[in-house]
Amino acid sequence: MKHDIKNTYDIRYDFVRIVSMILIIAIHVSSTLVVDFGEIPMIDWNIANFVDSFSRMAVNIFFLISGALLLAKDDGIVSFYSKRLSKIIIPFIFWTTFYTVWGKYYKQYEMSIKETLKGAYKFQSYYHLWFLYAIIMFYLFTPLFKMILKHISKKWAVGICILWLIALTPNFLNKFSMLEGKLPIIKWSYTNFDYIVEYGAYYVLGYALVDYLHKLDKRKTTIFGIITFISNFIIFIGTSFLSIKSGVFQGKLYYSPSIFVAISSVTGYIFLYGFSDIIYERLEKRKNLISKVSYCSLGVYLIHICVLEVLRNQFFGEKLLYSVTPIIGIPILIAATLVVSTTIVYFGKKVPLIKHIF
Repeated sequence: MKHDIKNTYDIRYDFVRIVSMILIIAIHVSSTLVVDFGEIPMIDWNIANFVDSFSRMAVNIFFLISGALLLAKDDGIVSFYSKRLSKIIIPFIFWTTFYTVWGKYYKQYEMSIKETLKGAYKFQSYYHLWFLYAIIMFYLFTPLFKMILKHISKKWAVGICILWLIALTPNFLNKFSMLEGKLPIIKWSYTNFDYIVEYGAYYVLGYALVDYLHKLDKRKTTIFGIITFISNFIIFIGTSFLSIKSGVFQGKLYYSPSIFVAISSVTGYIFLYGFSDIIYERLEKRKNLISKVSYCSLGVYLIHICVLEVLRNQFFGEKLLYSVTPIIGIPILIAATLVVSTTIVYFGKKVPLIKHIF
């Protein structure tokens, strides 16, 4: 690459992280309309389907970034656990409790607070909090991953990860009625360990691709961008086709371990990093802002759901999505959720008593 790589800080990862954060908000904004298949105009539904389809790579990209930044560090087990687990336990406890109360009193969920908190060690209290369980599992397994990766080359690691993702493909194909029960699938007891099974390849692949990212040029970046677009477009067209054919919303192509999501996640990650290098000088001029927004990313992920629900239900969100065309409403609601969430987290991090929850 034409730019020097800084061991302590690489603005390109921050850029990719911010884009992924925006895409995650886009998923939760568009999903409101996507699940209303057959109840809203088809053009509105397809706009939401397009946004959702092109955003599904976001979470996997977060795991790729985490692997790139954590697996290469040469810190000891005690040091790693003391730094990482201490930063995630407080947010885990707070947001599990917060969303339990939120679900009970704001969303009017029937399950009691006591029952929800009692099962929190295994099941998230709110749908997006699964990510905290996944992070904890990856932190716990990171020393093991590091020990294994010391004995294999990065090229071998890439090959293993590709085979890992391919091995999960039958689980995805088995979701379709024409193939159901006809393919051998990988079975695991659906516990927190399944996050390692489903997303571990991305975590390791993030580490294995570090050297390759630093060798990207404009031609390779463009190729990966095209592949990403095609994969996401297949998700969009396929979801539309399956939903129309069955008469109800079919989201099979959205979810892990969808092979198209796997492809777009890896190629999209490489494309975004390569693109960030192309615009590197522009990013450097806004380095301070980008680093601050990136620093808020986990907090934004945790808080954006309640912000979105308030904007959607108490303010203008519902009207934007259903009364105004989604092609205008979705971007506005994404931007509003991002700005409000980031502002809360940024200033919250400056308050001693609450900064640790973000």
